[in-house]
Amino acid sequence: MSNLSPPNPSAEAKSKLVTKKPFYKRIWFLILVGLMIIGYFAPDPDEGQSDLLSETSSSIATSLVPTTTTLPEKNWTENLNTEVLVEEILKSTCTELKKVIKSQTKLIDKRIAATEKPSKDPYESAAYIKEIDWAFNPHVASVRGFKRDATDPVLTLGSIDLPTNTQYNDFLDEAVSACGLLPDSNLLDNSALGLDNRLSTMISSASNLPWYPQDFKEYFPGIAFKKAKRSLDCYSCWGIVYEVITNKSCPNQLYVQANFIDSYGVVFDWSNDTVQAFRAGQIAYVELYTYGYSGSGSVELTDVNCY
Repeated sequence: MSNLSPPNPSAEAKSKLVTKKPFYKRIWFLILVGLMIIGYFAPDPDEGQSDLLSETSSSIATSLVPTTTTLPEKNWTENLNTEVLVEEILKSTCTELKKVIKSQTKLIDKRIAATEKPSKDPYESAAYIKEIDWAFNPHVASVRGFKRDATDPVLTLGSIDLPTNTQYNDFLDEAVSACGLLPDSNLLDNSALGLDNRLSTMISSASNLPWYPQDFKEYFPGIAFKKAKRSLDCYSCWGIVYEVITNKSCPNQLYVQANFIDSYGVVFDWSNDTVQAFRAGQIAYVELYTYGYSGSGSVELTDVNCY
């Protein structure tokens, strides 16, 4: 028996065995990896469509919302600490609020009384406006400000966040009602409004004073009279002496005529007087009198002309 040796591979077979590529370098593997990479980074068509719809909806919603839209402010009770009772916080303001309304009512009433007389005369209005420092003060706003001085601190202490201006105002209105002070508060507000209106009229009158001096009265256009303090320069006569002023010159003369009326309203006599070469703004005296009358009566100007 002979021993057989295993066949030796040929040189060509040895060459092929040695040069065979590993799998990760083979073409089919590289192609597979490439496809996997492309699939990983490729966009999801459903996701792209969803983003597009989201952007479109957002754009439409934005275009439908007005640029001036503002959210309504919360009621003051929604801002309270959960441990704070609404009834208690309202009740705690009553004493101070009552003091404010009472003191402001007294002040406003005092100022209304003080302006009663000056408001009837433009010159007195002008003089009074100069004397006081509250003529241009809006009392309606001031009164509400004093009321809020009593209620704002209480609401601030009971709230979680700093209340808004609307919440402060709402709380004040509810506190006034809850404390039973609504009639007194409304009366105060009306008085403050009346005072503001009066002061506005006085300020307007003071800035548009008449052309003639104080105490004169314009009986005829451009000609004003005032009863003089001096007495008549005649013996056993009865009548009146006027100071007169005009807003234009009378180059020739100023003529004044009047009737005398007795206590029964009957005209029993008349009189006249003249002033020569009378200048605008100049003050002169005219005397109107009658004789033989000792009763009570009045003088009625009937004719005044500037020539």
